[in-house]
Amino acid sequence: MIDIPLKAEVLCTDGHAGTTTAIIINPVKQEVTYVVVESIRYLDFLVPLDQIAKTTPNEVHLNCTIDELHGLQSLTVTHYVQDDLYDGPMYQGSQYQVPIVTQGPGYGGPIEEEKVPHGELAVQRGTEVYATDDRIGLLEEFVIESETGHVTHF
Repeated sequence: MIDIPLKAEVLCTDGHAGTTTAIIINPVKQEVTYVVVESIRYLDFLVPLDQIAKTTPNEVHLNCTIDELHGLQSLTVTHYVQDDLYDGPMYQGSQYQVPIVTQGPGYGGPIEEEKVPHGELAVQRGTEVYATDDRIGLLEEFVIESETGHVTHF
């Protein structure tokens, strides 16, 4: 069995790499498919279970280097949306002053989208847990069967 703590320190073979933030579950097969790691560069990656060497209550050790971690599929994809706002120079005061702000041509702010694999669910620490009659608490961590990836306890 593997205990997967959330909000735990992630260590690669060459040092500290980030923090666990969520797990990805296939609800049909009832198994964990990935652990989400937010790296020290503020990017998040889908780490397959076979990359986990060992876990402790506060750490997850991976069988890869930090560079190999950054080569894995990212959970979050950033899109830039076109913006039809005025993109000319803006002046303050007299018309003879230099422009103080120039908006970029045609792009608004970034929009981040989570790309959870099709048919799977992302579950994060702090998710509310309900029984059939009432709320029973908040999710803290998972215990999974190492051979099959099935969740046995949470």
